Amino acid sequence: MTAPRKVIPGTTYLLTRRCARRQLLMRPSAIVNQIVFYCIAFAAKKTNVVIHAVVEMSNHIHILLTDPEGRIPEFTGWLFEYTAKCRNASLGRWENLWSSDQPSQLPLESPEDILDKLLYILTNPTAAALVHKAEQWPGVITRPDDFINGPTEVQRPKVFFRAGGPMPATVDLDIQRPPGFDDMSTDEFVDMVADELELREADLRLQHRLAGKTILGRKAVLAQDPFDYPIGMEPRRNLN
Repeated sequence: MTAPRKVIPGTTYLLTRRCARRQLLMRPSAIVNQIVFYCIAFAAKKTNVVIHAVVEMSNHIHILLTDPEGRIPEFTGWLFEYTAKCRNASLGRWENLWSSDQPSQLPLESPEDILDKLLYILTNPTAAALVHKAEQWPGVITRPDDFINGPTEVQRPKVFFRAGGPMPATVDLDIQRPPGFDDMSTDEFVDMVADELELREADLRLQHRLAGKTILGRKAVLAQDPFDYPIGMEPRRNLN
């Protein structure tokens, strides 16, 4: 039996979960993006979890969040249940959408850890050689300016949720700067993240060129079959 997880109010986490069989079931599209935005926004409002950054890749998701009240089990339970129900309804399928493995909840203990994982999220599509820059990713991804743009209103998806049901027609998604940078103004924090993002993306592009990798590109990402999956076996039974 797996040991119970510690849930400590006020902890900042990197939350990660992948799709079942690594299939590209969350490949970017208008409906996928809306489902992810809406479900994250509602789950955060329901549990008072604070969202700092998100990237929805085609077969996994990363979220940087702070859990002020120790309600991350409720947040993850609601989020993954209803993203699965909505996406399955849009695909006409019934099987598990998310992997049966538990979501990874990595506690981040220092501002350096938080910044590192924030940049990890923002560079995920570039690191995977899918696009040259994060701004080209057609799926859900946080951008540095989101820390100063204020809440974004998200419409309720037209799949799964009833038009006259209890779920609100709109909900606000508020991306807030993470803790640990109180000595910086919001503008200074945004500039720092943007500068670090540019450096990391340039380094990743150099690594791809040296390795002879080609960038898949936005159009090719959007053309992928959601039921496809990466070639090759994933390493298993290693330390998490």
